[in-house]
Amino acid sequence: MGEIKASIQIDASKINEQLCELKELLNFPVGSLESIPQHFVDFIFSHFSALIDDIVISNVSTTFGTTNSIVTIFSVEIGGELERCTAAIRALKLNLLTHKNIPN
Repeated sequence: MGEIKASIQIDASKINEQLCELKELLNFPVGSLESIPQHFVDFIFSHFSALIDDIVISNVSTTFGTTNSIVTIFSVEIGGELERCTAAIRALKLNLLTHKNIPN
C-alpha cells in the first residue's frame, strides 16, 4: 500500500462576504456620526471580538484524488452574533432617519 497524502483547506469566502455586508451597513451619511450614542459605539466595538469567537464550520467536503490524495475543505462563516450586530446597526439607522438627524 502506497503513501496517502492529505490536505486540509479552509474556505473563508463567506466570512469575506459577511464582513463586506457589515462594512456597508457601517457607512453612515456625512454628518450623522455626531448623533450616534456612545453606548452604541461601545456595543459595536465590544462585539467585534464576539464575531471572531462565533466563527463556525458551515460545510465540510472531502474529495479523493487519483494520486492517493485526500482533500478536505472546511467552509466557515460567522454565526448568529453577526445577525445580532447587524440588527443593532439597522435599528440605529432607522432611529436616526425617523428623528431626522441625518441631513439629506
